[in-house]
Amino acid sequence: MRTLVRLFLALVSLAALSVLYVLLCSHGCLGMRCQPAGEPGSPSYAAPRVLCFHGYSRVPDGKPLVRAPCSRCALVSSSGQMLGSRLGKAIDGEECVLRMNHAPTRGYEEDVGVRSTIRVVSHTSVPLLLRNQPYFFKQSQETVYIVWGPTKKMSREKAGPTYRALLKVMEKYPSLQIYTLTEQKMAYCDDIFQNETGKNRMKSGSFLSTGWFTMILAMELCEQILVFGMVNDNYCRCGGGRQGRAGGRRHG
Repeated sequence: MRTLVRLFLALVSLAALSVLYVLLCSHGCLGMRCQPAGEPGSPSYAAPRVLCFHGYSRVPDGKPLVRAPCSRCALVSSSGQMLGSRLGKAIDGEECVLRMNHAPTRGYEEDVGVRSTIRVVSHTSVPLLLRNQPYFFKQSQETVYIVWGPTKKMSREKAGPTYRALLKVMEKYPSLQIYTLTEQKMAYCDDIFQNETGKNRMKSGSFLSTGWFTMILAMELCEQILVFGMVNDNYCRCGGGRQGRAGGRRHG
């Protein structure tokens, strides 16, 4: 009888330990796998399996963007330089494809491809996406949307107009992945602008572009970036000219 009691107690203890392990691992193990995204080029920067991008806040729960890094990214501008380039297959052949605003792919597949891993969108372009919701949201639910804009438009606490519009989209398409830039991330992008140009963005009356935010994200997410549809740094010195693919840049 004592042997049966001991066996029963041992089984209960083992079951309790198993439940405790599962509960702890559901919080701790996932946290260990998700590492903060380091600054590209810094000694601490590495490419772990999963990165946490705390500067990007999910709608509506506010959780950070969590995903694996990309070894190679195609960053595609919405420039008319892409027309006639026939670079669609090259773009789709990269691991991750980053697009901007409401630049379409339908009807231009041969030049720009069809895949969209991430689409970075200005608050001013959100209404244009809303006009074609079946195309952007219903058929492209695997795409991650990252929306940027001023606090008065994007505020969660004060329910800015653009943020309210994004909430309505999420109600209609609950499986969508929509993120907004945090105020801290916006300030960080301002600091990068000042470090690169020597000018204070606010005092100089300058405005950051969607391309600026897309490139900063790409430098955090991608080990190598291939830029399509942007001029290179020799454009002015060489007298311009049409370029569908403006080189690549390796990070990491």
